[in-house]
Amino acid sequence: MAKNRGIHKKTSNRKRDRIAKKDRRNLKLWAEGARESVLKPHIPAYTDALQRGWRAERDYLTLVCNEFHARISWRLEDHEEPELPLPEYDKHALVPQEELDEEELVRKRLRVEEMNAVGVLR
Repeated sequence: MAKNRGIHKKTSNRKRDRIAKKDRRNLKLWAEGARESVLKPHIPAYTDALQRGWRAERDYLTLVCNEFHARISWRLEDHEEPELPLPEYDKHALVPQEELDEEELVRKRLRVEEMNAVGVLR
């Protein structure tokens, strides 16, 4: 049996500067800032939904996505932070309809689908 002879991976005490969200090549830390403040409170309930099965997970993700889209505009790029404070969210209130032309409706639908799919993939 071979013994570990004190071979240690060299570690550095140097801290790396974070790459700006806009310059990242992946989606790591995508929910920092205001997005995190919307999503983080849902973690315990989402964990509970996962344990109850795929239907409970799907239903809970729908609630989370509805809140996310009501509080953070679909027009913002992933690296852009929304203006603070974020609007309050009332799950019982009707979402006001935006006056959008046909092209904007398509862009909104595609963007919301993209954001919802990314949330599920993470």
